[in-house]
Amino acid sequence: GVVRDREADVLIPTGNLGAKVVTNFVPLSYSTYHMRSPAGWAPMMTAYMIGDAGLYIAAHDPQMCNKELYYWGNSFYFQSPVENAGVPGKASGGPGFEVTTACYRGDWWQAAKLYRAWALRQKWTAKGPLARRKDAPSAMPEADIWMRVLGTNYSNFDSALKLWPDVRIGIRHYGWNVQQFDTNYPEFQPRDGVPQFWARAAKAGALVTPYVNGRLWDQSLRSFRYARRDACQRDDGRPFDERYRSLCAVMCPCAADWQATLLDMGLDVVGKYGANGIYYDQIGVSGWEGCRNPAHGHPLEGGGWWWSGYRQALAPIKARFAAKGVPITSEGPCEMFMDLIDGALIVGRNHKSDDVPFLPAVYGGYTTFFCIEQEADDEPKAIFARQVLGVMHGQVSGSWDDGRLFAF
Repeated sequence: GVVRDREADVLIPTGNLGAKVVTNFVPLSYSTYHMRSPAGWAPMMTAYMIGDAGLYIAAHDPQMCNKELYYWGNSFYFQSPVENAGVPGKASGGPGFEVTTACYRGDWWQAAKLYRAWALRQKWTAKGPLARRKDAPSAMPEADIWMRVLGTNYSNFDSALKLWPDVRIGIRHYGWNVQQFDTNYPEFQPRDGVPQFWARAAKAGALVTPYVNGRLWDQSLRSFRYARRDACQRDDGRPFDERYRSLCAVMCPCAADWQATLLDMGLDVVGKYGANGIYYDQIGVSGWEGCRNPAHGHPLEGGGWWWSGYRQALAPIKARFAAKGVPITSEGPCEMFMDLIDGALIVGRNHKSDDVPFLPAVYGGYTTFFCIEQEADDEPKAIFARQVLGVMHGQVSGSWDDGRLFAF
């Protein structure tokens, strides 16, 4: 055990900006709470604080090995699957990463400084801050406010142009393709008039990032018969799947054909249809699956292959798009990909009073966090206050819900 009930405040990793501070921590209330990495959603660290005395514990893992952080009763632990589990003569017994502990004086901010001191020595920050990077498209940090466009209804964008003529607008475009949302991944065809809208928006100075999915394949598609070999595979040979509007398979980032498909999606959206940005959903936020397909060339289950596989997939996409000034965005803070992904959409968990901007404190100057969550029934004054707070916390203004930006 680390602390007694209600003896300490605890910094717990969570969604959006990375962490929350739970005051008067009662361990049993978090007995089933855990976070998975690499997911880009939250750092693999925690801190216990009694007054201004702090105990910092973090998995300082430069290879981002597959792991989970669990809180269990009055203790916590890191769990990592064994590399090549069950394969005679090849199973590895070590976790493959260090767990660092430190004592400090202060609060969560000091814990963030300790994590930053480590994070700024890692591969994903090696290119330096944005201001000194030549491969970071300026369109991403220069977007002043973000909005969502759905389908071919462009009225909210036209309203924004009238309200804010001198404001640089970022657009997240969903439903631009003829297929129903959350189906037909990774096959996309634009609706009539969509390329023309993207050209008009770009001419008006907007950054347009159309939605594609960077992780899933719709199993109902005929093409999945051939793509099945690239899916993450269970022990019994079935693919790992997730149910949306369609049953989708989680694709293995180490599979060469899947890596080529990711590039092809980007080249279609940007090169063929003319967008000046792209949004690869889920890459920066969704957790690993313990793929057991030896044909993919990675260790089975454990190891750092999920992270390195996506890095290998993103590198040629980043190289091509950066040369054209085209930003790449994804969902979640994208911690371990921020040298390859230019912007991180913050979505999925409404701001609570115990949230703290942990990841902006760690990575300030190294990436762009954009959009700000709101409660569904917020009044206009609350929307305005939340937007201001988000900007103070290092986020670019904007809302997940396209209508809320006009509430104030």
